[in-house]
Amino acid sequence: MKGLPKTNKLIIAAVAILLAVWGQRRLALFNEFDALVLYGLAGGLFLWTFRHSGLDGIGHGFTLPPFKAAAAKDFLRLIPHSSRIVSNNPALVGAQKATRQRIFTWLSIALGGLIALIANGRALWLFQQDFERPQALAWPLYVGSIVLLLAAIWLLDLTNGEAQTDVESLETPSAPRRDRRWLVGALLVILAVGAFMRLYRFGDLPFGTWYDEAAAGLLAQRMMNDSAWRPVFPGSINVTAHYIYLIYTSFELFGMSTQAVRAVSVLMGLAAVPAAYLLGRELYGRTLGLGFALVVAVARWHVNFSRIGMYNIATPLFELLAAGFLLRGIRRNRFMDFGLAGLALGLGLCFYPAFQLFVAALGFFVLYLLITQRGFLRHYWPKLLLMTLLAAMIAGPLVYFAYEKPDVYFARTKDTSLWAKTAPEKRVDALLENTRKHLLMFHQTGDPNGRHNIPGAPMLDTFTAALMALGVLLALRWSWQPRGLLLLFWLLIPLLGGILSLDFEAPQSLRSIGSQPAAYLLAMLPLYFVRQEWRQSVERYFPRTLRGRCCWC
Repeated sequence: MKGLPKTNKLIIAAVAILLAVWGQRRLALFNEFDALVLYGLAGGLFLWTFRHSGLDGIGHGFTLPPFKAAAAKDFLRLIPHSSRIVSNNPALVGAQKATRQRIFTWLSIALGGLIALIANGRALWLFQQDFERPQALAWPLYVGSIVLLLAAIWLLDLTNGEAQTDVESLETPSAPRRDRRWLVGALLVILAVGAFMRLYRFGDLPFGTWYDEAAAGLLAQRMMNDSAWRPVFPGSINVTAHYIYLIYTSFELFGMSTQAVRAVSVLMGLAAVPAAYLLGRELYGRTLGLGFALVVAVARWHVNFSRIGMYNIATPLFELLAAGFLLRGIRRNRFMDFGLAGLALGLGLCFYPAFQLFVAALGFFVLYLLITQRGFLRHYWPKLLLMTLLAAMIAGPLVYFAYEKPDVYFARTKDTSLWAKTAPEKRVDALLENTRKHLLMFHQTGDPNGRHNIPGAPMLDTFTAALMALGVLLALRWSWQPRGLLLLFWLLIPLLGGILSLDFEAPQSLRSIGSQPAAYLLAMLPLYFVRQEWRQSVERYFPRTLRGRCCWC
């Protein structure tokens, strides 16, 4: 029992979390001095307790797989110097046949990718002929090119199987089949909780129909009545055809109603729950991945926008998917994971424009890995290129529309810009005040708009807000490590969507919704440190404690 006293760290961490919760309660009551003292004590205790821990675990998740040049060497070795040698050696004959099949597969993949690019280019050309009434072939070519490229990426993984590695981290050990059933069961329970939160009194809460919901429904109705009207960007409420097509489908399934418009948001909100587990597993392991999924399932900020018929809820969903598949692709070194990350990035760009800020945050993160992780570029450049290509193909029509008609695409952004209705001499002060309000909206005074939030209430509940504050300190303390840097980039850069908008609306939880997943992830970071300490102290001596049959914990 020599190591058992290390549980003192767990006790101190629990005290620090309780102090943070107390500090958050005082901050919500506008007792800033008390809150600062309590938060300072909590942060100091937590940082001191885990000063030797760090975020080393993430290094396993980003370990670069060994470069395998064996395939190229085998190919060169199979070039026969003499047909007699090959014919007299059955092993070489079989290997040469396999190599020919591989070359044929690679050529087929290259041909499929080329056809996908040509089809996408043709669709883009058809769109620019008439953005409102493109030829009937435009949308099928667009969708078909994306499906064809994804199929080619899938074949790449099958062909390149021996070059793949599934780098297991401390956070992502393989789960036995028996425990996978428990995992799926836990996810289904969390999903059921999330469904209840989004469907309870779905017919009458929120009351009435918002302007944006009605406008989106009318656009879908027009699409149903006019088979030739298939615009890339209708422009009236800053929505894209992708969102209108989803409402169109919902109308076909459920009939025309406000609830049918909101059903699209409900589905996006529910889809974010397994997406949260995907990312949480890669960052924190299965146990905290489930915890992160539960937070997304019940958090007021996320649930509220999942019940309103607006496209903004798509941003957290595609952020979680893009980051989750990217991190899994780095760990597993597989083309398909990068392809799915590109798919999520492209679709995210096709909904809420604020998603562009998340793309910038993720781009800075990848750039940091390219600079600091030796061999990262050599191992991953083809996959990163495919991810970027797929995202560009998906967002291509919208990007081209923005280039051709910037006055239409950027009209809403200009109307809501901080600079639009602020005198030049007051802009710096307005920017600083907007920044202050948005940084405090998580913990003290949230969005005042009753459509977005309980007016003025903090965007996070007391416990989540306290954990997030500790998580920010931890991320700053180890900001040079990939996980800490990713979370800080993700929190701050998408927050600009609210900071740079109208000052009299600040803080704006809708335009800064891109920061929402990062806030929840930062709240999980202190629990990750506690979990790691539990593994090293208690579980070493009582391996079944808090685990039972669930080995995936």
